[in-house]
Amino acid sequence: MAGVSRRIVLQNSKLSGSWQVQVARHCAKPPPRYVPFWDSGLRKNEKMKKIVITVILTIVALQLSPQIDSVERQILNSDSRSVIISKERSLLLDKFLVNDIEKVKEIKNYLIEKEDENYIALYPAEHWLILYWTNEFEELLFLIKNYNPKKYVSKYSMYSPNSMTRFYSSRNDTRIAPLRRNRLFKTLLQYSKENEATIINQIQSSNMNVEKKRFLQLHFENMIKKSNSYQDTLNIEGISFLETFPESQYNYFIRNHVVYKFVLDDLGGAFEMFGGYSFLTGYLYDNYSYCGFVGGAFDFYYKKFEIILRIYGGAVNINNDMKYTKGFYPKGSDFKTFFSDLSLGFTAFENHRIKLAPYSGFGAFYFFPSSSKRKEIPELRELSVASYSFNCGVSFDIRLSQKPKHTYNPIYGDYFVRIRYNFGLPILANQYGSISGQMHSITFGFGMFIRRFKRDY
Repeated sequence: MAGVSRRIVLQNSKLSGSWQVQVARHCAKPPPRYVPFWDSGLRKNEKMKKIVITVILTIVALQLSPQIDSVERQILNSDSRSVIISKERSLLLDKFLVNDIEKVKEIKNYLIEKEDENYIALYPAEHWLILYWTNEFEELLFLIKNYNPKKYVSKYSMYSPNSMTRFYSSRNDTRIAPLRRNRLFKTLLQYSKENEATIINQIQSSNMNVEKKRFLQLHFENMIKKSNSYQDTLNIEGISFLETFPESQYNYFIRNHVVYKFVLDDLGGAFEMFGGYSFLTGYLYDNYSYCGFVGGAFDFYYKKFEIILRIYGGAVNINNDMKYTKGFYPKGSDFKTFFSDLSLGFTAFENHRIKLAPYSGFGAFYFFPSSSKRKEIPELRELSVASYSFNCGVSFDIRLSQKPKHTYNPIYGDYFVRIRYNFGLPILANQYGSISGQMHSITFGFGMFIRRFKRDY
């Protein structure tokens, strides 16, 4: 047994020795590697940079997050002034539709406080119609008396049948307009038209004097009835007020925004295309046949006077053989004609349908062989006849326009048919002394005239 145990111990000792060697080999640390001192410093600096950048970004994000949340809350939870104005206008309309006049008055005052140089709360026409419904006539009179359209209203917008555009023009106003701006006005205008008698009765039942009552009634009718068909009535009523109260402080408004009438301006013009015949007399008739021609005319108007320039040409046939240096130009050959005249006319009578205007002036005419014949026989130039002439006559225009429906708006342009008679007396040069005679011309033309118009009152 002792021998056996000894062998076991020896074997175990051998195994343990080899195991210990293997364990020692596995557990042995590798020899240290040499690292330069500057490389380790760079690695430490990079780590520090990353840490610093991370900290900075975290701080910035924490600072911006409340600001972004604050802006979002302002956008989502608060209304701008323009939105508030639009909401109040809608509320005013709702209260008006249920006839809550006291609430309408309260909201109207609130809107007026919100209006400034940047925002529009109520347009003039809306404000005035509201004051008619709330019976605040003194405030209304003050606003009308101090109304200055030059700041916002363009030259002719006040004549529009639409009251709001007549008293306001967005073209000259840079303020921020309320949303759905026409909804309130259209409703006020519709209800005011439907309740015209009631509002006029309230005006007449007030404690104001006669002048203010008449003016407000005229002003109210001007707002709700302004149209082409009613303007003549407004003119009659407005002129009556001006005559009754010549010193009234409201006359300026009436002259500029209630009554108006247009008249034709001093300047105008016309263009005509025409054709006709000239009938010759005397020795002219013996040598030339009837002369047909076509041409155009330009008329320039100043008040009742007109300057007429006419240019036209045609052809005639000669009635006899005409002698020239190398022979005779045979009978029946054609001559060309050219006419021009400048006249001064005067409108003796004019209405929407006809116009009668006598005239007189000077002109020139030229009879000559055709250019093709003159190229063949240059000596034919000897047969040409040129002369000045004295002209006078009358033109009669038939206008194709209808009678104006309203006295305040004249016809300033339309088409016409013109019949014109002209008497021409040639003033021949000495070489044509043996040629005498006269020219009587009839023309038929079609043209168009136009005249500027201006406001009379």
